[in-house]
Parts: sequence; structure tokens; C-alpha cells
Amino acid sequence: MNYVDRFSYILISDADMLYQRPFSLTLNLLKQETNFGAVSYQHSPEHISAGEFQDGPDTWQRKQSERGCSLFLETKRLEQMRPLPIDNLKDFDWWVCRDSPHSLQSRGEQIAVLPGGAYHLGWRNGDSTWQTCETPEFETFKQ
Repeated sequence: MNYVDRFSYILISDADMLYQRPFSLTLNLLKQETNFGAVSYQHSPEHISAGEFQDGPDTWQRKQSERGCSLFLETKRLEQMRPLPIDNLKDFDWWVCRDSPHSLQSRGEQIAVLPGGAYHLGWRNGDSTWQTCETPEFETFKQ
């Protein structure tokens, strides 16, 4: 039995993430809301919010893209995005969100982001692939 048959959901996480909220919030949201292809507990302000929504006491953000350090998604969805860009793993988030032929954006899906749900303890400036020439969203963020 392979992992796709064994596990319905997968967490792609950097090793230095500090999770503040239970993963059950993610599972409930992904089961209830079909317009979300992934959930992130890591909120990166440079990735623009497309609005907010309430789920219980929590205020979530809807986004088209988010950093790949903390992404929950269905295991079968990750398999659809293979082969992954292993030559530059910093591009993993863009692959999932935007660049893969089966990316979230190509399917009209968004990412539900819970600000404060997790903290990336080891993140440093320069870790991101947020480059002006490659990322049209950056121009809007600068303003």
C-alpha cells in the first residue's frame, strides 16, 4: 500500500515550524469548503489576501498564493502535481500555488490561511523566492 492509498491528507512543513492551533481545524475546513485546495497556518503578508472569512471563532484569509513552509492538502492533489521541482525546492510553493499544470490557481482554488496558526522560527530574509521579475503580485505588495 502506498502513502496515497493510506493517507487522505498530507502536511508539507519545514522542520522549524511552531504550530499554535490543532490540525483538526484544517481537516474540518478542507472537508467542508470545496473552493480551498490547501490550508496554511503560516501567514505571509507579502502574499495578498483576497478577503477574510469566519470559521467558528477564527478569522481566516483567502489567498491565491502562500509560502510552502506549512501547507495542508489532500494527498491525491499533491500526487497530481508531480514531478515536483526538486532542482530548486525554494520554488515548491510557486509550483503548488501557480506553476504546476495542476496548481491550485489552475483549478480555480484558493488557500485558506490562519494568521497566527504557526510560526516559522528559522525564516530569514532572502529565504523566499519572492522576486520582482518572477512574481507579478510583488508590484501590488510594494504599493
